[in-house]
Amino acid sequence: MTCTVECVLQVWDLKHLNFKGTRSFYLGVMLVCTQSFRITVSRVVVVLICIGYGIVMNTLVKYGQTISTLSFLLFVSSCISHTVEMINQHKKVSITFRFLAILPFLALDLIFLVWCITGLRRTLMHLHKKN
Repeated sequence: MTCTVECVLQVWDLKHLNFKGTRSFYLGVMLVCTQSFRITVSRVVVVLICIGYGIVMNTLVKYGQTISTLSFLLFVSSCISHTVEMINQHKKVSITFRFLAILPFLALDLIFLVWCITGLRRTLMHLHKKN
């Protein structure tokens, strides 16, 4: 559903660009938010599966605060990263600024990746001990 909304917004944004010659600010903001929301939800779902939610544990008491904090930070950093990417299409942004804008998103993405790997390892070890 989120991908459908994102595609519709992108088509409307490009249609506005073709007819008016400029990008719509509000469509751009909505597009950046939907892209960031899609990325955040996909990362959270993968982490929940890897830590064994629904398989090994039924509640998120231990990880609830950490997941929500990292998800919020990932959403904000993804919004900043996508905004800089959209601005760079029309007005060239320095490489240093682009790197500094993308760095928090890359760091949080790496944290989610490491968390997925370690969580999956722990879940598999727990299931292996159970059998």
